[in-house]
Amino acid sequence: MTSPLISYANKVLEGRGYELRGDWKAARDCYLQAVSGIPNWSLAHRALARMGRYLEDVKQADFHARRAFAIEYDQPLNSLLAAGQHEKLFKVSRGKLRHDLDQLDYLMHKGRVTPETEMLYGGYHDLLALLEEEGSGDKLYYLTPKILHALGETIYRPLHLPQRGGVEKVFSPQVDFSEAELRYARDKGVLVIDGVLHQGALQALRSELLESTIWFDAKPRGYVGAYLDRGLSCELVYQLAFELRHAMPGIFGAHRLEEIWAYRYEHAGQGIAVHADAAAINANLWITPDYANLAPDRGGLIIYPIAPPMDWGFDRYNNLERRREILAFIEAAGVEPVRVPYRENRMVIFDSQYFHETDEFSFKEGYENRRTNLTMLYGAAKHDPSLWLRRGWGAEELPGGTK
Repeated sequence: MTSPLISYANKVLEGRGYELRGDWKAARDCYLQAVSGIPNWSLAHRALARMGRYLEDVKQADFHARRAFAIEYDQPLNSLLAAGQHEKLFKVSRGKLRHDLDQLDYLMHKGRVTPETEMLYGGYHDLLALLEEEGSGDKLYYLTPKILHALGETIYRPLHLPQRGGVEKVFSPQVDFSEAELRYARDKGVLVIDGVLHQGALQALRSELLESTIWFDAKPRGYVGAYLDRGLSCELVYQLAFELRHAMPGIFGAHRLEEIWAYRYEHAGQGIAVHADAAAINANLWITPDYANLAPDRGGLIIYPIAPPMDWGFDRYNNLERRREILAFIEAAGVEPVRVPYRENRMVIFDSQYFHETDEFSFKEGYENRRTNLTMLYGAAKHDPSLWLRRGWGAEELPGGTK
């Protein structure tokens, strides 16, 4: 007799089959049956969030992404240390600690955190001083008992989530999206739209990103990242992503929303090295006010309108350590870069397979002045159309799978 656990696991596998065939409603029904029997199965909740994205159901996408996030980030960190899982999940850097200290100070002044949370300030300062004694650079450190002792159970916890709802108007009435579609076709897959968001939507999004303690992903060059299934999910970002797709069907076509991430940087630097993304369309939105930008002719993106060869896999064209190889390929092709300076409320839409990199930037000191971007990815890359579907489906995530 088949055990209930195996039956629910089979429902997820059945749902995956429907997903492969593009029957998202049937897939959603299977995943719902799985979570009815295993309520705390984060993989099934992530699958339901994905179906919410494909079906453009804001409530479903948001609920299940936040549920998966709550499940995965509700485990005691001590137990993760004991199980040896910390190296897979958590890293810390001086850049992340500086960011988190700035954010904690910002929230304290706004009265958004409890007195208990304010007590973390000293622990973060002490740990930052400890890491800075080891030298300069952007080294990433795994979560260790020493770091855990300094920060308690807080460094990878959502201490404050405003979770605002949607807005009445997302886009500025001044934007002519039909004309923008024509420019995208004329300029071979690179489009710049200024003043894209309605001011109310821009302010709401800026506040969401400033206040939410979701910046868990520490990066080697000192910047930090947030992702849909790790706290970034909220109704506002889905509303933006879905309405953008419908505003320009000539660009997005049948491409569905796959992922959204946000990055916040230190005040000056180089950002992300040259790479291509595993999607069809990339929409990059810039949030930081213009008065904070000390180099207004730079600081945005450098786009090279050429895709990687078809025999390059994701680990090659999206590998930041292959910068020299990628730049040599671009130079040999004789491709001229397109430099787009950073501007507040500017959106840059381009073919995700085009190589691109963050331009050098310089912003004023201060938490609110950090360079911030929101990136939305739509559709699958021609190189590997099943990549998004395969992600998150390791055997270790199935009930009874290896750990």
